[in-house]
Amino acid sequence: MNLIGVCTPEKERYQKIAAALSAWPECERYQIHFQSLEPGFSLAGCPAKVILADILAQAEFDRLFREYQSLAHPPFVALFHYGEPLAGPPAGSLLMFGAYLDMTGDPAQVFSGIAEEFQRNASFYTINAQRQLYRVPVSEILYCKMEKHCVEFYLPNTCLKSWGTLAQEMEKLRPLGFARIHKSYGVNLRHIRKSTSRQVELTGGVILPVGRKFKAPYFADYERFFGQRLP
Repeated sequence: MNLIGVCTPEKERYQKIAAALSAWPECERYQIHFQSLEPGFSLAGCPAKVILADILAQAEFDRLFREYQSLAHPPFVALFHYGEPLAGPPAGSLLMFGAYLDMTGDPAQVFSGIAEEFQRNASFYTINAQRQLYRVPVSEILYCKMEKHCVEFYLPNTCLKSWGTLAQEMEKLRPLGFARIHKSYGVNLRHIRKSTSRQVELTGGVILPVGRKFKAPYFADYERFFGQRLP
């Protein structure tokens, strides 16, 4: 995913955050790299996904907010605050950044929150279908189906077909909140409305089977994503 973690310009705090978060195994999976934040930082030149950690003065916040609104495909940005405790996040930060985390505590404890927010709300996925690249929000993909030599991506109003294997796609989709439930099916965990050991029901009433060999890993992915076990 090639994320870049952009941290506070204060050297000691930057080193503490970078060291704490880099210790998480998830950092390697998400390919997160840390760099210091210079004055006048711009979102426009960033990769598709960004984690931003910084103290933002109101003027700087307003500047970034205007820039964010002007971008056709803005990155994911999580705002961190530390220092004096706040009653709530700065005005507009939830809309702009998608996540708000207080950095007054141990920075090692916030990474799971970053990953969860990123997985749930901020991801886009590129699908190569009919010789065209479609960049779609991950939240809109209901499920994937292996059909002969292609993978079918089912969205609310369309189906995109891409050459490849379900295993290849699930390797990229699993960190984004997907689980493989059958040799032919991978589902977006966000869209599960009902689940048993034999089948799942998705948004819109779609019912898909759960394969016996995929039951245990599916249950594990479900518990990791939602923080609760399936009965």
